[in-house]
Amino acid sequence: MRWNEVQSDAQAWLEAGRQVLEVSPLYKDHKRLEKRTGNYRLTNPEKVALIGETNNLRKRAKRLLKAEISDSNNMSTPLIQVSYTDFGRKELEETQGTFDKYLTDYQSTQFSWEELQAESLELLSQGFQQLEYVRPREWMARQAEATAGIYMVFKDNELLYINHSNNLLHSLNLHSNSTPASGLRRAIATYELGMDLKTAQEVGQEAPNFQPYARQHLSLTENFAINHYLQECLVVNLPVTLGRIELSEALCHHFAPKLMIKQTDIT
Repeated sequence: MRWNEVQSDAQAWLEAGRQVLEVSPLYKDHKRLEKRTGNYRLTNPEKVALIGETNNLRKRAKRLLKAEISDSNNMSTPLIQVSYTDFGRKELEETQGTFDKYLTDYQSTQFSWEELQAESLELLSQGFQQLEYVRPREWMARQAEATAGIYMVFKDNELLYINHSNNLLHSLNLHSNSTPASGLRRAIATYELGMDLKTAQEVGQEAPNFQPYARQHLSLTENFAINHYLQECLVVNLPVTLGRIELSEALCHHFAPKLMIKQTDIT
């Protein structure tokens, strides 16, 4: 199984994955699930089925089922279906509602979701190799399209940051312009430049209704300093249509970027 072929056939692989998820057993007890990465489909006769991804299916199922049961307006018993996914879980989550009109049985075709998962480590190894052919570009001369993928930020030959996005162009532009929306900018401010993050009110902005006291802002002068810092950085980005979150996680684990804080939360 080759990386480029899997990327080209991503839609077909995802249709096969969606089929596997939708015919998987129904569970009402989270204790029967493993603590593994994967996808879930929460079903309730009174609501539209919810598809999501997580790095711990047992804990996520416990949280979701408990929330559904405690809903005073919910008179039905919620059930959850799961698929243990090692490659493509973010993209499978993003199929929410997109295949409902033309789902077909892919079990007899060349696209076997189980086979794809079995080849996950080999595919990630090939993903690493793809990055060797990508030319680093200066931050202000970066080239990115509005496609899904992963990106890496360097400064002085040191890897600072790795992340994935469903829109590389949009994400990189946010890192250039919006501190509240950019974990990279906030990390540079805190760990590289010794700045203190502020609330919106402290920098003279109207506080948002959501998290009005969140310290995610910088002054105008401080934002200029972040922009200057980024101008000295290089960026590498790689379009990825299937497996971007797994490739991003593998790269973070292997290279331990300087500004990445280890995430232990259930996502």
